[in-house]
Amino acid sequence: AVYPTNQPSPIPLEMMKAFVLLSLVCLCSALIRLPIKQVETSHAINNRYDRATNVTSSSSNSSIVVPVTVGRSSTKYNLVIDTGSQITALQADKCDCSYPVTHPFNTSNSASASAISCSNSTCQVAQVGGCTTCDFTQQYLGGQSIKGTYYNGIVNLGGSSASIPFGVITTMTGIGNSFGDNTIDGIMGLGRASYAKCNISTGDICIPNLIESFANAGSIPAPVFGIQLDYDGNGQMVIGGDDPSLYVGSLRYFPMYSNDLYYTSANSLHVGNIDVGVTNKNFGNTLWDTGSSNIALPSTVYGYTKQVIQKNYGYIPYINTTTNIFGGCVPTDIRPQLPPLVFTIEDKQVLISPYAYIYAKYDAVRDSTTYCLAIQQLVNPGYPTTILGLGFLRGFLFLFLFFFLN
Repeated sequence: AVYPTNQPSPIPLEMMKAFVLLSLVCLCSALIRLPIKQVETSHAINNRYDRATNVTSSSSNSSIVVPVTVGRSSTKYNLVIDTGSQITALQADKCDCSYPVTHPFNTSNSASASAISCSNSTCQVAQVGGCTTCDFTQQYLGGQSIKGTYYNGIVNLGGSSASIPFGVITTMTGIGNSFGDNTIDGIMGLGRASYAKCNISTGDICIPNLIESFANAGSIPAPVFGIQLDYDGNGQMVIGGDDPSLYVGSLRYFPMYSNDLYYTSANSLHVGNIDVGVTNKNFGNTLWDTGSSNIALPSTVYGYTKQVIQKNYGYIPYINTTTNIFGGCVPTDIRPQLPPLVFTIEDKQVLISPYAYIYAKYDAVRDSTTYCLAIQQLVNPGYPTTILGLGFLRGFLFLFLFFFLN
């Protein structure tokens, strides 16, 4: 099945319109499977909008990570799965990170990895002035950034390996101490790159991401990956194709509107069966982003959604009280009493359970569990943007494809 190419674009930006081509063959024996673990961090490593209002420091700051190794080393690096950026990178042993690096990548003692020269044809990254190595800068939407050098080496995913380019971080800004608390060692950026219309002169990073590189090396059947999460954020990552054993029924597909990331079009939102009263114009560009903790809604959408919940479900504890779920976390599990959120993406409805958009967070110090709203108000003075983070993705299998038609 191929999406028709005559649908009008709802996105007010000049973006290439991409359509998913569904011609996957399940070569299940060749697929790579990695365990996904959700970790709590003191500062969301890749939260796009940590300056958003109506979210306290006790709300959901979580990331999902998968383990990888490099070369012959047995050291496992936990990398954040991030569909909102393009670079896969580890921390260098000489990283300017303002805290001790827990699992540094030793650039001088690695037998299988070496820095890529900026004159090498692999270095499809804009360089400033004279250079000797292929250096990169990744700027995140929340204002954080990483800088470093591209290396080429053997990366191991499960039982499969490939010699591919990856980043080694030498400087980090604004990320907080998430990398230093023994939970996160780097980022697996899975935004699309080499299949898009890259322009190095404008700062685009045109080096294939990890999934594309594994496909180019013949280590997986196709540049496809799936992420399956339970309501606690744990699950598995499947790389290389579609695995029908992970779901019942048929997959539903959405066209993408972007050169490099996963943008679709949201058109309406219901709280249960109550229409919030917003349109595509209010949502703006809608990004599917595994690197963000929450569902981030533009101010209008967030405000109307909050009003509908407070008006129709105000009898539920912690909805209209002084201490309420919109302030962050509450001590009582109110999820069984709340309705699902029903997003209309393109012409399809996606039902988000309250067990996804309210996250159970265990406090080891107090030996108790609190329940945190994984929905936040997006403060972005530029244009409306909706971020579908882990508060949206938990409880589903999502398949990300690199095949598309211009």
